[in-house]
Amino acid sequence: NILNTSAASTIKTPLLPSMTTKEEIHVSIHGIKEFPDGYDEPRGHGPRYSQTESPAEMGSMKRPPAHSAIQMMQKLPSSVLGFSFTCNSFFARRLFVSGFTIVVIDVSALVLLYFFRDRKYRMWRNDNDFQCDRWVSFAAFSYWCGAAVFFLTLPATGIRMFELFTRKKPSDLSDKKFKVTRTWYLQFCEVLAVFLVVYMVCLTLGCIGYLINNQFRCYRVLDIAYACAAIVVFCSQFAFISHFTQFREHIKMQLGAFRESNQTGDIRAHWGTKRAKTSVQHIRKQLYKAVEHGNLDDVQALLDEAALLLGNAFAQHMYPSAKLVLGYFAVSEKNPVHVAASMGNIPALRLLFAAGFDVNALDKVSRVRISTSDLFWFFIRYVVEQPVSSVDQHKHKRLTLLTPLHCAVATSQIDTVRFLVDEMHAAVDTLAVSPSAADRIPPLFYAEHPNIVEILLSAGANLLMVPGSGWVY
Repeated sequence: NILNTSAASTIKTPLLPSMTTKEEIHVSIHGIKEFPDGYDEPRGHGPRYSQTESPAEMGSMKRPPAHSAIQMMQKLPSSVLGFSFTCNSFFARRLFVSGFTIVVIDVSALVLLYFFRDRKYRMWRNDNDFQCDRWVSFAAFSYWCGAAVFFLTLPATGIRMFELFTRKKPSDLSDKKFKVTRTWYLQFCEVLAVFLVVYMVCLTLGCIGYLINNQFRCYRVLDIAYACAAIVVFCSQFAFISHFTQFREHIKMQLGAFRESNQTGDIRAHWGTKRAKTSVQHIRKQLYKAVEHGNLDDVQALLDEAALLLGNAFAQHMYPSAKLVLGYFAVSEKNPVHVAASMGNIPALRLLFAAGFDVNALDKVSRVRISTSDLFWFFIRYVVEQPVSSVDQHKHKRLTLLTPLHCAVATSQIDTVRFLVDEMHAAVDTLAVSPSAADRIPPLFYAEHPNIVEILLSAGANLLMVPGSGWVY
């Protein structure tokens, strides 16, 4: 009681004017720490709010580096993660249980059909009741989906050869750009899941069509029970596809790839190993990466190498404005100016423009990825809603050619916009090139910051321009 009274009086007693802030905080915390367990404060929730940490302890509580989880995963077993993997992950456990249950039922039903139907103690008689045999056939087609379910369940077993994504190697953990590599097994599973969905839709339409055109005349109880069980398992497979998709998203987000564009299947890399890259291709790729990573020393070195190899006018030959082929297709030039403008890297822009890069060059900023992920989501979206974090923003840019000023305005890089307009005299009314008339707009239409709007209008941007000459579709 004396301790409580002393502590309470310590808090309620007015502090002297000469007391510093540090002393005030020390007295308050000291008073709170003296409350015994179970004491109810009139304005708080007990002693759990009284814990204090030293600066060293607070430093240790900081968020770990972005790749610390990847470093921990390097210590995992090389072949099998064990049963603890399935038990520790809700998504893995749910996928394993639902998939294993469906596979067991499907295999049992097929064994029952093909090994017991034509024996002495057969459950079905091959009489003239053709319609019952037809419904049993539909059920058998449904049970064969268990083969696809089996392969889609394997990633949840903890066997690492069936992993959906590969981790970064320890030597790659210092890279600023984080990419998750999609395994070949994931791409196989995505194609298999699409095939399963299409197969199930076709089977459903076939059953509905047969039921509409033929009166139901099957009266054999075992056949009806066999078909009804197939319907239940068939419907549960849609839930299983949802479980696989959520497990896929869970693993992907654990590795930091929240959007589909944060992962790669390395298809281009596999193709690239079959053909020797020229010096121009090497410079183009390395210069793009150097600007993307903000490494100015590498940028200058690559620019000097390109000028020595191709001449001082190499930028006009290597990086012409991209063009739409047949009004719809375009190949990205991988222009580093657009990357630097999007990131607001003015020093890199100065180096590039000094090397002769065009300030008004058009390029396709968002390149189309060669991946089974797009095919997967094109069909699976009708079964499972795609998470918002996985949706790549500004998908229209995949088919739209933009100038560096478009990129800087779209990312609200105020200083970069001012640099491009005032110092480099970039054209403020250049229209984007796109198959869609609604996307053929000037940089002003991308502006979201009032300062950027003011800069563009001061430079003579046309406020009254109508996209596509009035046609919006």
